[in-house]
Amino acid sequence: MTSLSLRADCAHCAALCCVALAFDRSDQFAFHKPAGEPCRNLTACGACRIHGSRASQGFPGCMTYDCQGAGQRVTQGLFGGRSWLDDVELLQPMADAFLTVTRAHRALALLHQAGKLALSPAEHAERGRVGAALEAAAADAEQVARLEAQTWSFLRGLRSEVVRELMASVSHLPHPAPRRTLRPPTLSSDQPPPRSESQSGPLRRSGKRGPAGARAASDG
Repeated sequence: MTSLSLRADCAHCAALCCVALAFDRSDQFAFHKPAGEPCRNLTACGACRIHGSRASQGFPGCMTYDCQGAGQRVTQGLFGGRSWLDDVELLQPMADAFLTVTRAHRALALLHQAGKLALSPAEHAERGRVGAALEAAAADAEQVARLEAQTWSFLRGLRSEVVRELMASVSHLPHPAPRRTLRPPTLSSDQPPPRSESQSGPLRRSGKRGPAGARAASDG
């Protein structure tokens, strides 16, 4: 369905998840960090100072987070290898693109898993149509929001046994934390798209947009 990689490649990202995403102090993160602000563990060259000991230093949440390939697509595909680390003016646009592309890749990952199920020819065709449109939408926030809704409408329209099989196939992906732990929405792959910026999750976006860094947040 897609030629895009849906696996994080931190070596080809500009540490976007370490900047754009916000997190609250909890058993997953040792301190509070607002969206759009570089993590204090991030070095000037975009590496994580505690990468090899994140769990023991209070950051197991960074190890389970997966941008599903959004980080390298934004850095290499949309910004041609340029980085906010070299030009701070790129911080906001790269952050905006990262948050949008992460949502698109989450939907693409679900559609990819759905393709392994016993779908009818019509269902396969609809899956392919929505997937192609999501890939083409790239960082267009309005398009991605519309297609994200279509993805969930498609999945809910499948037979119940097919949906159960799909959800089981993505159960290894990160799950959102309890609503009391964090404020806005998560980027986990099995949660429906948020209706408002007031929903909760372990890694959150902010009403104020910001970028993020994949190098520190995932093992790749």
